[in-house]
Amino acid sequence: MIYSLRHAFATRIAPYVDAWTLCKIMGWASLSVAMKYIHPSDERVLAAFGQQPELSPSGDTTGDILPGTMEEQVLELSANASAIVA
Repeated sequence: MIYSLRHAFATRIAPYVDAWTLCKIMGWASLSVAMKYIHPSDERVLAAFGQQPELSPSGDTTGDILPGTMEEQVLELSANASAIVA
């Protein structure tokens, strides 16, 4: 009976707290136990990072760097490094 009440309580508060807080409230030593109760939606995960799902010009939603951007940064860094060495 007590286990059922603990389980019901953890299930009801899990959507409103993070895993670490749930562990502390329930007295669990491991986050893996809390993860059985926490099932975040994609929107909640994105909100935690302060992002909104938007399509990049390439059409993906992974949040990767735009094509060409990284190459330009690498070239700029290598040019700066060459100037410092010279």
